[in-house]
Amino acid sequence: MNSDITNKWTAYLLSFVVPGAGHLWLGNWFCLVWFSMAAFILVALKNLFPSQSLYSMTFSLFSFLALGLLSAIHTRRSFEFKEKNAIHSEVSSKIICRPLNTNKVD
Repeated sequence: MNSDITNKWTAYLLSFVVPGAGHLWLGNWFCLVWFSMAAFILVALKNLFPSQSLYSMTFSLFSFLALGLLSAIHTRRSFEFKEKNAIHSEVSSKIICRPLNTNKVD
């Protein structure tokens, strides 16, 4: 398996489990935005639902999963954008070999 494909899907799965972890693994500064959004959602849901009812825990779980999915999709797209716009340092050369006709016999 190609290492770029492996890196892309590893970053995708990391971001799905922990929003922003895939960006951190790729070395992208955007991980800070995802970490702060995850912390904001956790704090807001804790203040919104102070009791530990089944409804509040279900809502918290689904909102965190939705954030993880959005983070994973953003990680995959930013990796593909970075991969597509990468500067390739390929050097192409053309070799022309002309035969030397110095030993002509008339």
